[in-house]
Amino acid sequence: MRGTTLAFFRGFDSYLASSVCTTENRLLPQYLQNRSSFRGDVLAGGSGGDVAPDSHGPGAAATSGSPADGSERPLQVAWSTLWPPIRDQYSEKLYGVELRFLSVTHLGPLEPHQFACHIETWVCDRKCRDKGRTSIVTNREDISWLEDDPHARCRFAVHRFDRIRVLVYEHSVAGFADVEVETQLANIFEGEDVSVTLPLSGKDATGEVSLVCRHIPLEYVPGFEPTSWFDRYVCAVM
Repeated sequence: MRGTTLAFFRGFDSYLASSVCTTENRLLPQYLQNRSSFRGDVLAGGSGGDVAPDSHGPGAAATSGSPADGSERPLQVAWSTLWPPIRDQYSEKLYGVELRFLSVTHLGPLEPHQFACHIETWVCDRKCRDKGRTSIVTNREDISWLEDDPHARCRFAVHRFDRIRVLVYEHSVAGFADVEVETQLANIFEGEDVSVTLPLSGKDATGEVSLVCRHIPLEYVPGFEPTSWFDRYVCAVM
């Protein structure tokens, strides 16, 4: 754990030196002032947290500034005030987005005796993780989904510059369209529902897909975790 903690601080020092030093951030001197004593505590066997290590434990004699009776000592690195502003300033904000598919029109070419169509969608550059999928429609004359159909809704956590891919799949044809969050869905961040009709691309594919997009709280996105892996790592090593 000590090696992991020190490796974390080496990387965090480089991060602060390259980014935070160029801003008017008053928290950096506080961190740089206290990091030496914090590292010394870790090397001596301390926990680096709010409570001093056991006075009879390993490294207790070499711990500088620790009370002999093992009582609490002042916090050396105020992570509760240091970390959140840095995280909020340098993290790209996530938004919850819901796509409700309405219909597919003029889809072709189609086989004469077999038809089954559905839509798959995902956020690009995520290796197709958290893929959404609609229910299957078997009526070639009316490729649409009911408004209250839960399987016609797909929810994602996206950044403003993400791209959402929509794939319309049928046995004889597959066509896709892309939804640009920043340009095509900009109004959803103002609380508006945005209706989009997109032409399908792909080999020999024709047709259009219609959908409605709206902004939702991140808590409604399946599998969304309110804290990132880096937040969880910081809490673990502290």
